[in-house]
Amino acid sequence: MNIIQNTYTHGDIDAFRQNMTEIYEDICKRAYATIIPFDLLVIMLADDAIDLIRDRGLYRQKVKQQLRIVEAEADQFKKATRLALSRRQDGLGENRFLLVQNMANEMLRRLEPDIFKLRMSVKSFLDKNRQPDSEFRSHVILADIMLDFSVQLFNEFFEAYHKRTSARFHYDFTPARLSASHTAWHTALNILFHDSPSLDLNKDANTVLAYRVINARLANGDLINESGITAMGYDSEYVKILEEEKRNDTAEELSQKFKVKK
Repeated sequence: MNIIQNTYTHGDIDAFRQNMTEIYEDICKRAYATIIPFDLLVIMLADDAIDLIRDRGLYRQKVKQQLRIVEAEADQFKKATRLALSRRQDGLGENRFLLVQNMANEMLRRLEPDIFKLRMSVKSFLDKNRQPDSEFRSHVILADIMLDFSVQLFNEFFEAYHKRTSARFHYDFTPARLSASHTAWHTALNILFHDSPSLDLNKDANTVLAYRVINARLANGDLINESGITAMGYDSEYVKILEEEKRNDTAEELSQKFKVKK
C-alpha cells in the first residue's frame, strides 16, 4: 500500500510533484536575482573594510582569526554559487555566474548614495557620542550592518515562501546565508573597539531611516530589474537573449494590433 498516495495532501502525487517543481524553480529564479547579488554586494563592502583594517595594521591575532572566517565563508559561497549555476546544460554556465556578479556591481552602483548616507549616519552618531576615529569605525560598522542585513534578507525571503506555499527549500541555499560571517565580523568589531561603550544604532533616527531606504529599494523590485537588465547588456550571449525577447514581444504586439475581430 502506498501511504503517500492516500494522504490528504498527496492524493495526486504527480500534481504535487509538479507544484513543488514550479515553486522550487520560482525560488531559484528569485533567489539568484535577489539574495545572491546582494550577498556579493555585502562581501564587497566587507572586503573594503578588511583592506582598511589591514592598512591600520590591525589584521592580526584575534581580529585576523575572526576575519579569516569571513573570508573563508565568502570564498565557499562564491564556489558553491559558481558550481550551482554551471549545472544547467544550456551553454551559459560561466556566463550565469558573471551575470550575477555584474548584477551585484550594478546594485552597488545604484545603492551607493544610500549606502553612503547610511555610513555617514553611523559616523555622525559616533561623533555625537565622542567616539574616536569615527571615519574608520563607520566603515567597519557599515559592513557589520550589511552582513546582518543579508542574513535577515535570507531568512525573510524563505520564510515568506514557507508561509505562502508550506515548502521549505532554504536548506538548498545555506551557503548564501552568511550567518557565520556576521557572527565573526561582530566579534572582530568588538575586539577592535573594545574601548568604546555599547551604542545602540537603533536609537539613532538617521541611521534607522537610511537603513529603511535601502530595504525599501530592495523590496520595490525596480532596483533588481534594472540591475539585471544592465548586467545582461555586458554579455554578448545575454544580449542575444534580450534581443530575441524583444523580437518576440514586438511580434506579439503586432499580432494583437492586426488581430481580426470576429
